[in-house]
Amino acid sequence: MITREELKNLHMIQTLHGHGDGMFFYRYRCVEHPRLSRHDHYEKRTKSVESTFMVDGANVADIDAAIEALSVPVVITPEEQAVLDTLPTEWTDIRSFSGKQRLDLLPLADKGLIEYSGDRQFRRRP
Repeated sequence: MITREELKNLHMIQTLHGHGDGMFFYRYRCVEHPRLSRHDHYEKRTKSVESTFMVDGANVADIDAAIEALSVPVVITPEEQAVLDTLPTEWTDIRSFSGKQRLDLLPLADKGLIEYSGDRQFRRRP
């Protein structure tokens, strides 16, 4: 089980960013525990920042709840398993997939079942 002390040494990589309507946001995924992600929302007007932790793509109350959720094995739906079964274990260009197919990959990435490289490549985790 992950501990608060271990969290100090984890690495987060940016996986998404956006802006508009007076705000901008970033989403990060943990390298060591890919089921864990953090969403940072910045309000330009108030200069406020709100961070939300997520496990398996679902918001959790705080980092302690995230640690607890990570101790439970991931649950894969039959639909997700069907998509996962079609994915390669070797690096593949994401652009070879349609927009709908790419959307089907997001829950799998949230659950740590696929990984992306920085050059538009992805694969099923070996």
